[in-house]
Amino acid sequence: MPPLPVVPADFAQRLADSGAQVVFGPRTGSKTADLQIPASLPLGALSSVLPLRVWRVESMRPNVTEAVRLSSTSNASEEDSVAHHWHDFIDSDTAQSLDVRTRFADGHPAYVKSGAFHYFASLFDDALTALLFDRIAGEAGNRTLPFGESVWISRRGGLTYVFNYGNDTHDIADVADAAFVIGSRAVEPQGAAAYRSDSARYHA
Repeated sequence: MPPLPVVPADFAQRLADSGAQVVFGPRTGSKTADLQIPASLPLGALSSVLPLRVWRVESMRPNVTEAVRLSSTSNASEEDSVAHHWHDFIDSDTAQSLDVRTRFADGHPAYVKSGAFHYFASLFDDALTALLFDRIAGEAGNRTLPFGESVWISRRGGLTYVFNYGNDTHDIADVADAAFVIGSRAVEPQGAAAYRSDSARYHA
C-alpha cells in the first residue's frame, strides 16, 4: 500500500478480512479526515491491525540518507542499505510487541511486522526494498521472479504474457516450445510473448 495519510474508518477491518500480507509505508494514517494528527498518534485507525504509534517524524533533504541494517544479519551488503526522505520514529513501548526486522543506524526500528501487517518507517534504497518485498512475498507463499525494469509479466486465465520494453532480448527459461501461442522464448526488444501457464513454469 502506498503512503496513505488519511484512511477510511473501515479500512483496517477490510484489510484484516482480506487475508493478504499488507505493507504500509511511512506517514500512513498520519492524518484524520480533517487533516489533523490523530488523537492516538499515527497509525490512527490502523493501529487495530498494526499496534504501533509514531511519536515523531523527520523529513530528510534529498541529499541526506540514513544507514539501515537488517536486525537478523551482519551481512555487509545489507548493512550498506540506506533510508531516505522520511524517518518515522516508532514509540518504544509499542515496538516491544512487534517483530523488529530492520533498524536505522541509531537503533530505532525501520521495519516492523505484526501478523500479516508490515510497516516501513522510511523509504529504502531499491536493493533493500526488493529484498524485503521478496521475503514478504515468500511469507505469503509466493515466489518472486526478478525481471529488472524492462520486463513485465501478466497472467490472465491460462495464459502468461511477457512484455519486453528493454533494448536487449529477454530469454524465457523452462518453458516448452509447444507452450507458446505468441512469439517464442526469445522475446525481442519492445516485443511480447504468451504461453500456456499450465504447461510450464516460468523462471527469469
